[in-house]
Amino acid sequence: MFQSFRNLGSALVCALLATAVCGAPAASQSLHDFVEAAASRTPDLASVAARRDAIAARQTAADGLTPGAPVFNGSYLTDQLIRNRQQRELQIGLSTPIWLPGEGSAARALANAEADRAATQVATTRLKLAGQVRDLLADFALAQAELALAERRLRDARATEGDVDRRARVRDASEADLLLARAERIAADAELQDRQVALKQNRLAFQTLTGLPPVATALREPLAAAADANDPRLGEARGAITVARANQTLTGIQLRDSPEIGVIARRSRDALGSFYNHSIGVEMRIPFATDARNRPRQTAAQAELTEAAAGYDTIARELDAARQKARIGYDNALIQHDLARARSQALARQSALVGRSYQAGQVSLEAVLRARAFAYEAEATSIRADIASASAVGKLNQAYGVMP
Repeated sequence: MFQSFRNLGSALVCALLATAVCGAPAASQSLHDFVEAAASRTPDLASVAARRDAIAARQTAADGLTPGAPVFNGSYLTDQLIRNRQQRELQIGLSTPIWLPGEGSAARALANAEADRAATQVATTRLKLAGQVRDLLADFALAQAELALAERRLRDARATEGDVDRRARVRDASEADLLLARAERIAADAELQDRQVALKQNRLAFQTLTGLPPVATALREPLAAAADANDPRLGEARGAITVARANQTLTGIQLRDSPEIGVIARRSRDALGSFYNHSIGVEMRIPFATDARNRPRQTAAQAELTEAAAGYDTIARELDAARQKARIGYDNALIQHDLARARSQALARQSALVGRSYQAGQVSLEAVLRARAFAYEAEATSIRADIASASAVGKLNQAYGVMP
């Protein structure tokens, strides 16, 4: 009845997690699989894909011969409503805008920069999803391990209640002891109910994100040696600067609206009986460059570049702080794991000693239950510390920008 508590630590928690998932189907999904599943369900990636299609269209337009579509124009003049000398004039033309010097290459550079930034936005979104999957897996693993512990506590409480009940029937234990054992069993039952609800809630949250049932063992991942040099969050910030610079370059070239060049054909006569004259010509339209048009665009482009540069500096500082914080948390998690394990082992042995003393009639049932409560609390702390140490690896990898 009062068997000693098992040793804790990584081996115990792994056993609890494995036991809890053994009844599930042969689900061997890895952390990478869960991130891929979440990515297939997120609307953010769908919107990024739509933006990439729009960027691809702008790239195609930048490779065109002209910056816009051709324009057909025509006119017909007559003096029929004035003097009616049968004057007639018909003119038709076809014109098209043309690139300013360097405008086409600048437009292509801007579209290419936007395409590169869109690619980093996809990677950033996937990294964000990886962080969410890591956090939800840690929550699920903890809930699963705590449920296994609550089940064992209830089994022990029921065994204690049954033993005290048998003792009470032969007058070897008091009714007060029986009521105390019953209260302990009820408390253990209530805790089990809470743990079952917590596990269901965590499972639901995970399935909502990924569409897959969680597997707690997928939480554990190798620790990256260093931060990813191609961290997509920094890449996205750099991409914003590149886009802003390309836009500023294009704005500096587009100091006027696109010039137009075209051909015209005219057919006219001066009066009734005269011959029709036919002529063909070329026309050009060259808009002027004015400060009223250009100044707002240039200042907006400069503001975009300044904002992008400031955003990069901010993200770089935040990532550096996040990495330092995650590293400190990881180191502390390892220390807390070892301390919690040692404390749990000590209290487990102490509980076993008190249990044997109770069997020998040397201590009261209250002392046994109190020692057992301390041991269970220490075991729960050790389990949380073990999950926290595994989660700390994921948090540090997340701060490093490492995808599963």
